[in-house]
Amino acid sequence: MANALHLNDRDKQALAASIADIVMRRIPRIEPYFVTREDIEFMLGDGLEASFIDDLLKEPAFPKPFRLSSDGESTWKRTEVIEFFDQRFKEAAC
Repeated sequence: MANALHLNDRDKQALAASIADIVMRRIPRIEPYFVTREDIEFMLGDGLEASFIDDLLKEPAFPKPFRLSSDGESTWKRTEVIEFFDQRFKEAAC
């Protein structure tokens, strides 16, 4: 194998990607405790109207938001949001 200092750019990128893959497999994935509105939109997928998200967040059954600072954006507990969606999907399947 060639000395790493003498690799061309393509080989260096391949080596970096290989190392990153090894590292990522060894580090457990840590899910965020809180999610933002943007995260919730991502969970639901592209193409939803903003008004749909607004109505969803206002539903009485939707988890209550938290503000981590007085001037911060609203966040929700990730586990509560997932439980809400799971319940919704179960109800829709019946």
